[in-house]
Amino acid sequence: RERAETLVGERGDDSPVSHLGGHTSALIVCRLMFRMHLELADVGHPDAMALSWDNLLMCRNLWEATDKVVNKVSTAQTQVYNALRSIKGVEVHQEVVSRDGVLSVDLLLIRPDGSKVAVEVDGPYHFMNNASRRINGRTWLRNRLLERRFPEVVYIHVDDEWRHMRTQEQELDMLKSRLRL
Repeated sequence: RERAETLVGERGDDSPVSHLGGHTSALIVCRLMFRMHLELADVGHPDAMALSWDNLLMCRNLWEATDKVVNKVSTAQTQVYNALRSIKGVEVHQEVVSRDGVLSVDLLLIRPDGSKVAVEVDGPYHFMNNASRRINGRTWLRNRLLERRFPEVVYIHVDDEWRHMRTQEQELDMLKSRLRL
């Protein structure tokens, strides 16, 4: 774990992995291996245990250590959070971890009836470079894993939805509609 934290260091820009230096590829591969392990384990696939326990533990430790640095709260996430906080009767929390402790959601909204909805505010890093509305493989896998851990998940696409809102009233109307408030 100390080695992972040393490799990760402090975040200096908006690129999700630029701060990892020469270790970028190894850390990304390890994080993806752990996500794939979760996917296979979730569906009961026998290959879920293809990683040795030592490698699985190392990948999970790297996942946890890098997750704290890589998952920076974006400006758009903060804007959505603040807009949701202004809605009477709802409770909203940032960076809520799943019960099994391996994934977090950008926001967790608790409706007046007590039902919960996870909200992901997805910026450009979640989409293919050549098709703005098509999610990339990492996001697809993240979505599958989140949907197994949270009863309802809503994805807000920053470029196609959020940035088109001109007024606070439009933002609130869109959020209320998407979150069934």
